Amino acid sequence: MPRMRKSVKNHLLTGVEPHWASPTDSIIEGGKPKIPQSVKEDSVALGEWKRITKLLSQRGVLTAGDSPAIELYALTYSKFLAARREIAAKGLFVDTPILDSTGTVHFSRKLNPASKIESQCATQLRQLLSHFSLTPSTREKTKQAKTPQEELPYPVGSVGYRLAEMKREREEQERCENEPTNVARSC
Repeated sequence: MPRMRKSVKNHLLTGVEPHWASPTDSIIEGGKPKIPQSVKEDSVALGEWKRITKLLSQRGVLTAGDSPAIELYALTYSKFLAARREIAAKGLFVDTPILDSTGTVHFSRKLNPASKIESQCATQLRQLLSHFSLTPSTREKTKQAKTPQEELPYPVGSVGYRLAEMKREREEQERCENEPTNVARSC
């Protein structure tokens, strides 16, 4: 009979990382994707683009490579709302003219074609939201993107790096010495 698995907490207490646990840090650097021209031309899609990128950015999962997927989501959302407006204006059922063999026009009541488009868009939107981890069942599955680090002009530990550090410390010390004495010092 196999042994019970040690918990992550027990692994951390012993200083060992479990081989079965997924890494917590993402290797993908975060960023802001460019807005495609097709989204800029559609005001509804542009509004949804801004809303979802803000949400993904707040969660820390937005990267520059997400542009095509967010574009697809925003344009599908725009098409979904257009289909809903069509259904609201003309109704769920529409009268379709049909000619019989004598040339007389009869009307047949059929389901509005926009309802099929609405249904297809809703399915696509649900799948895309799942890919972005924006559904209740997928919310915790996406790792946060790595925060972009500022590039240092010199490698850490080099002479240039140490001189830049000394200069920064000297400027900080001069700033502290020049502050008035009656102001609470932060140095």
